[in-house]
Amino acid sequence: MPLLDILQRALEPLPLRGKGRLAEQILRRSKTKELSCRPLNGLRISLRRSQRIERLMWAGAYERELVALLKKTVKPGMTVIDVGANIGYIAAIAARLVGPEGRVHAFEPNPDCYARLTMNLAALPHAHSYRMAVSDFCGTLPLYLSENTEEDGWASLLKDHSVTRRTIDVAVTTIDVFAARFSVQKVHFIKLDVEGNEVHALRGAQHVIARDHPRIAAELNPHCLARDNAKPSDVLDFLTSFGYSIRDLDGSNIFAV
Repeated sequence: MPLLDILQRALEPLPLRGKGRLAEQILRRSKTKELSCRPLNGLRISLRRSQRIERLMWAGAYERELVALLKKTVKPGMTVIDVGANIGYIAAIAARLVGPEGRVHAFEPNPDCYARLTMNLAALPHAHSYRMAVSDFCGTLPLYLSENTEEDGWASLLKDHSVTRRTIDVAVTTIDVFAARFSVQKVHFIKLDVEGNEVHALRGAQHVIARDHPRIAAELNPHCLARDNAKPSDVLDFLTSFGYSIRDLDGSNIFAV
């Protein structure tokens, strides 16, 4: 077994602080472009060493509180929607948890991340990927790509006036339209990580939220929300208006029940 695989298998399950920094020290010295991690038994996720968050995934140091929440909350047979799925780390974990009787629908508009997403969901036929963004209308919008070559996941539908970004046009849908079109009978869990577009994504899911009251995990990044003249309290107010109770997960993500 290659040395990196041995290190990864040893490091990933350890409940240690600083695993991300340790991973940086290990992987910066490596010339290997392709990595993998195994966050659940029987699940292998393909990673790129060039991406910072994928190095965190390799070490088991990415979104640890969210992953722990999924393990406690997501059950066999559930339907999960992952908005801003990136390379499919969370979507693949959710797919393993819901099992073949459940469904996972993962949305990612960035073509580079989407290619890896489809790769990571290929062995999970009940998990489906869509190269689309999610907002509060259907159509086409420019996607502002990340200017940081180590952060593909920073692409956003919202313009950041502090930097110049390359754009591509992407298809946009809403959760409500998607659920109606594909006859999704019940949504149990929604994960949102859309670089500041959370308010719009939630507005486009009002019917599903009112009908199903799914549990919702969402990133709240004040800097990203400010691109839309929004703030974390706008997301919180929207959710509480639908009767949700909200708790902080890790300082940057919330969980609404």
